[in-house]
This record gives sequence, C-alpha cells and structure tokens, in this order.
Amino acid sequence: MPGAIAMAQISPSFQHEALNLIFRDRFTDTNGTSLANHTPEKNTATAGWSVAVGTATIDSNAADVGTATPDIAVVTLGVANYTVRCLMTINAGNRFGVILRYASTTSFVFIEGSGDVNQLQLRTRDAVGYNTISQTTFTWSGAIQLVARLDGSSVSATVGGTTLTGTITEAQTAGGVGIWGWSGDTADWDDLEVWK
Repeated sequence: MPGAIAMAQISPSFQHEALNLIFRDRFTDTNGTSLANHTPEKNTATAGWSVAVGTATIDSNAADVGTATPDIAVVTLGVANYTVRCLMTINAGNRFGVILRYASTTSFVFIEGSGDVNQLQLRTRDAVGYNTISQTTFTWSGAIQLVARLDGSSVSATVGGTTLTGTITEAQTAGGVGIWGWSGDTADWDDLEVWK
C-alpha cells in the first residue's frame, strides 16, 4: 500500500502504545525519592509503587535499591498475561533482577542476573526458598534490555539477545512487576514498561 509505514519503522514505545500500554516508568524524579512516593508516567492499576522489603529510591533518573537481602519494590497490575520491557545497567555487584509476576515476598517470578559469575536465570521464590527454572551463561556489561512475556504458566525472556524460557508452577494468577536486588548490589533500572 503506498505510503504505508512498516511496523519495523515505528519506535518500540509507539508499538507498545498500540498494544495497550498499561504501565510506564522512566523514574524521572528527585534523587533520594522513595519509589513508594514516586508517580509513574502511566499506570492503569489502582495502586502505585510499594516497597515490600528494604529500600528502593530514585538515583539519577533511574531506580536503585538499598542493602537489604533482598530489596523488593513492586507495582500491582491486576492482570496475569503481559509483556515487560526494562533497561538494566550493572555498575558492580552480583545479584539483581526484574520481577515479572509478583504475589507476595514469598511468591514471585523473576529474572536474576549474577554479574560475579556471569549468569542469567529465570527463577521463582516460594515459601521454601529460591528455585531456578532455567539459566545460561551471560556476560553483563553496561545497559542491557530485558523483554519478557508471561502467558499463563509460560515465561519467555530475552536479555541482551539471550533467551530463557520456562514453565512456572507457582499459583500467581494476577501479577505485579518490580525490581529486585540483593545486599546493596549496584544496579540501576530504567524505562520499565508493561503492555498486554
């Protein structure tokens, strides 16, 4: 069709808007602002950020965590199936992640990066502890984009061109997304988007 624009020519953010963007946070705020007091750019959920464990604040227009084991900040979405996109920058440290579906501090699904041992893992947390669903070798360097899709019990995530897939058996039926850090590791999260 003359004059038609191919989807590949449209910016990723515009494509996400067309796919029903339900959440976006670029973490633009005053340094030191707790995520619990921060307002995302777009949020169709009824609640904003909640810092479930430890601390999570704004630092240089990105999200940062404190020194707890772990630090968890989440926003409840009220839907179960969606796609998450987030930019992660690793400055130092070894364990950090993006929560893909969250029910409680002892029931969530997340992508964990381990910079000290160069690993990327799809993991769950349940009442007993942490479980690894799938993992691969991955070298963390600078800002890396995560894109993950959750459909029922199926999870597929791509981080910097590396893909992890798995089936989750946890009981989360409606989700929340968030950030996860362990013991003060230096990682930043930015441009968090969720669409369905």
